[in-house]
Amino acid sequence: PPPRAPRGAPRGLWPRPGGGAAHGARAMAEGVARTFGADAAVAVTGVAGPGGGSAEKPVGTVWYAVHLDGRTQARRSVFPGTRRAVRERSAQAVLALLYRMLRGG
Repeated sequence: PPPRAPRGAPRGLWPRPGGGAAHGARAMAEGVARTFGADAAVAVTGVAGPGGGSAEKPVGTVWYAVHLDGRTQARRSVFPGTRRAVRERSAQAVLALLYRMLRGG
């Protein structure tokens, strides 16, 4: 199914063909923080598979972002494997980024 507009994302941002991008991940994390008044928020978007990939964004391409104390960082990764593996690695990656930012990185 096509992605649904995340809560707090600017109008017109979703859906974007081909899945995930830095601006989408940033907007989601910032929107969640703003909507819920949270000091920290995370977001992940991308192409988990098994279909939907392209030459520019192959299956496994993921953008993830962390918003913490008014600062947002986004990263791009390409993870191999099944849809489940891509989703698990994405969750691990965004939590690792949150941990690094909490530690001052």
